[in-house]
Amino acid sequence: MAGSKESSPPCLEPVTTDDDDLHEMPTLEIQTNLDLADELHDHTGPVPMSGEEMSPALMKPANQQECMACKKPITDRFFLKTMDQYWHEDCLKCSCCDCRLGEVGSTLFSKANLLLCRRDYLRLFGTTGYCAACKKMIPAFEMVMRAKNNVYHLECFACQQCMHRFCVGDRFYLVDNKILCEFDYEERMMFANLGGSSNHQTNSMPNGLSNGMPPS
Repeated sequence: MAGSKESSPPCLEPVTTDDDDLHEMPTLEIQTNLDLADELHDHTGPVPMSGEEMSPALMKPANQQECMACKKPITDRFFLKTMDQYWHEDCLKCSCCDCRLGEVGSTLFSKANLLLCRRDYLRLFGTTGYCAACKKMIPAFEMVMRAKNNVYHLECFACQQCMHRFCVGDRFYLVDNKILCEFDYEERMMFANLGGSSNHQTNSMPNGLSNGMPPS
């Protein structure tokens, strides 16, 4: 058994919050229970992500570890450690939606005595913004489109003259802080006064979306 290797489940990168600041916590580890006491050793290095192999590791015998949530001894082969506490994989859950935090992305959040998945953290504590087109609020957890310094609901990201919805790779123009498709932009330039000028920027649709949470 000492020479065997086990694939570890995905590891989390725990994050705690102080007011609205996020700080990475380097203490979450996926631990593996061993059947033989003479194979006990500390695991102090980084834990591989899913798909990589690692040697089973343990910091204490399993009968000395108690799950922070259910208060029962941990006898499972795999378990989690975060914030210097141990958890069954089934017990480390989001305080709001009850999802298993080991299965929903690579980050967990801790604030106001709550353990939260990313979506619920943003929903409860994230910074909201306003759509540059409809002027309505955009929740922090909602996916958005960005053009220069403007943020838009997905359904609002369209030519503000003909309402054409853009596809990935389409060219659009930001003119006087309004989005125009290529056709309407060229038409506008054709009929523009010779002495007038408009501030404009040419853009192409990005391949991905961004989250409503402001960039760090």
